[in-house]
Amino acid sequence: TVFSQAQGTPACDFSFSVLDSTVAFTGLSYGGALEYHWDFGDGSMGTERDPVHIYSTPATFQVCLITSNACGADTLCQEVVIEGMVSGISDLEQRIIKVYPNPAVDQLVIEYEAAGSGDLRFCLYDLLGAKVLERKLDGDLGKAVLDVSGLAAGAYVFRVIGEDGVIGLGKVLVE
Repeated sequence: TVFSQAQGTPACDFSFSVLDSTVAFTGLSYGGALEYHWDFGDGSMGTERDPVHIYSTPATFQVCLITSNACGADTLCQEVVIEGMVSGISDLEQRIIKVYPNPAVDQLVIEYEAAGSGDLRFCLYDLLGAKVLERKLDGDLGKAVLDVSGLAAGAYVFRVIGEDGVIGLGKVLVE
């Protein structure tokens, strides 16, 4: 006897966190989504499940995600409001996470206190939204030192992700 489970059309869903002009999107689609196609509403596109996008101007953007598999596709659009632009490096959304030095040269230090957030991950993205570094952070309280000497000089966006989603978000420069 051979059993097979029918796969249906995926159901599209996503959430997002805004910090200044940077938006961290989280794909929440279910039902076997194999491909993700993002339209960020400013002419930029992406194909990652959880992209980070930086907007260049304040405005309201219609962001659409299309998820698909062999059985079909589903689309969801939501408005993202970028209210203002802050010059320089922003403060963290959550003050329990410190990332320094900023700018970084060879090493980046992450100090965190996130009781009840579960397993934590630190993810670093380039300005195109591609993940360039990911590190698991041990425990609810700690300090991690990351080697960034192999990264190209420039601006990066980071997210600290717990079991309930993004708990910290910010920007860092690497020289």
